[in-house]
Amino acid sequence: MSQKPLDRARLEEQRAAFMQALVGTFQARFHVLNKAGGLMQKDIAERLGKDPGYVSRMLAGQKNMTIQTAHDLARAMDSRLEMTLKPYEEMVPTDNRPHRGATSFDDLSGFSNTKAAKYAGPETNYATGS
Repeated sequence: MSQKPLDRARLEEQRAAFMQALVGTFQARFHVLNKAGGLMQKDIAERLGKDPGYVSRMLAGQKNMTIQTAHDLARAMDSRLEMTLKPYEEMVPTDNRPHRGATSFDDLSGFSNTKAAKYAGPETNYATGS
């Protein structure tokens, strides 16, 4: 079965939305940990063996995150990163209209970082929003 090539512009748009949601998820988790126990960016940096500016850039979305970097950042925040890979048909974006190529972070992509933090408690599964 032959499939047509991916729309590059749409793919780039989806990638940007995914990364924005991923960074927003980390920001929300950091906010919860900071308020609950005073975790600071310098604490995360020490755990990672990195400069505090590195962590600041990661949490601001100014540095591209690899899966390894996202994993390590999550662990430094006493958290576990979970990801899901689902068929397009199972994805529902925040506007509740099915479309192809939605990300597993769609449940947070429509929130501002402040709103995401409000809903991102310690037991939240950040990959699925449950």
